[in-house]
Amino acid sequence: MFNVRNQLFSQICLPGDSQPATGSRFLLAFSGGPDSVFLAHYFLDLLEKYPKFSVILAYFNHQLRTDSKEEEKFVKAFALSHGLKLITGRGDVRKTALAKKISLEMAAREMRYKFLNSTMDKTSADLLVLGHNQDDQAETLLLHLIRGCGNNGFSGMAVRGGRIWRPILTISKKRILDYLAENGTGYFKDYTNDDLKFERNFIRREIVPRLLKVNSGSVRHLSDTCRIAGSLNQYLDRQCNGLIREITVHDQDFYLLYCKKRLLAEHEFIQSEVVRRLFGCYLYLDQEKIHRILNLLHSETGKQLTLCKEVLLENCRDELLVLIKNKLAKWVDIYIEFKNGKITIPLWNVNLRIASGGTGLKRDVKTTDMITYPLKVRLPKTGDTFSPAGSGVTKKLSRYFQEKEIPAGIRKLWPVLTDGADRILWLPGLAKDNRAVRNALELTLEGAIFEK
Repeated sequence: MFNVRNQLFSQICLPGDSQPATGSRFLLAFSGGPDSVFLAHYFLDLLEKYPKFSVILAYFNHQLRTDSKEEEKFVKAFALSHGLKLITGRGDVRKTALAKKISLEMAAREMRYKFLNSTMDKTSADLLVLGHNQDDQAETLLLHLIRGCGNNGFSGMAVRGGRIWRPILTISKKRILDYLAENGTGYFKDYTNDDLKFERNFIRREIVPRLLKVNSGSVRHLSDTCRIAGSLNQYLDRQCNGLIREITVHDQDFYLLYCKKRLLAEHEFIQSEVVRRLFGCYLYLDQEKIHRILNLLHSETGKQLTLCKEVLLENCRDELLVLIKNKLAKWVDIYIEFKNGKITIPLWNVNLRIASGGTGLKRDVKTTDMITYPLKVRLPKTGDTFSPAGSGVTKKLSRYFQEKEIPAGIRKLWPVLTDGADRILWLPGLAKDNRAVRNALELTLEGAIFEK
């Protein structure tokens, strides 16, 4: 019995950042089930070796089952009998699921992790310990494959991720149950684990047993696949993150610009992985969405793709423009009541300085070219015209933007300085209008608009 315990416990490697000498604080998500009871035994053994370590049990009552009160009583009795500190929480999962229009599983998970993260902060715990085992890992991979996944899905759950530690991810459920039986250790059984209406339960009860008949080591092999895929993903992360830094032309608060040529020079697989890392934070990217983004890179200049309500992509001649719409400040026309002044454009984080120049109008200025006040800054409008200084030609603003290769998504946001008659005087960062020059208007841009 002692050898079995030592054999199993020796398979668990302490995280590299744990501190046996000074002590680390662990928060164990404790349900009273076999996995968390096994882990509690492991920590009791660990505390004998490293007295400066500390472990706290955290239990959340979902109030979904008729025996939830009995489960909580078991958890409290276990903690008391083993001298372990216990923090409990509870929530109305059904009410939350109805309010948010999500499944019971999702609502339970959200509420449980909210409680655990809050308890982590309150207790200043270093690591949150979760009792996912090898069978859970195999089931997770099968679920990901059925739903459709990329390389991240093949990785399953990570042993370490942020503040989370899953120490028994390589230990099978059978070995855990055998250990508890040999030690005469009781645990609380969740009868909803037998309910086949839940996807994971169906995989566990119906699919995995059939796989084990084909190959008795199938669960272990599936788990090993996750481990291998996880290592591959770590390598891909380094490669792709390096490439992302290389192709990033500009990274502004509300827009990003990426070099297409460098990205498209890579193998299609790397292209897909880079796209996944660039935009996976905004929405779940399946292969179809990734292909739509890659196809955009080969489309005509100016074509746009609304990735989600927050992100708009535009294919430029040499770059891919990404507009983060929820970060775009609401524009309000800014009036300058005097001939001299300074205004700040928060969206671009630039200042515009306007001064009359002091010498007044040039002698050859026409009355029709005289500037009327107040001046204001606004966004471009349909039908705007512009006469670039020194050109002697009036052209549509939209045509001028095209000639300067300004992406359509950026054109709509370009600040335009106009006079009291709403005639354009200046496109900051591009050019002055002839009338601004004739009226000896001094215009200075502090900062940069749309750097390429």
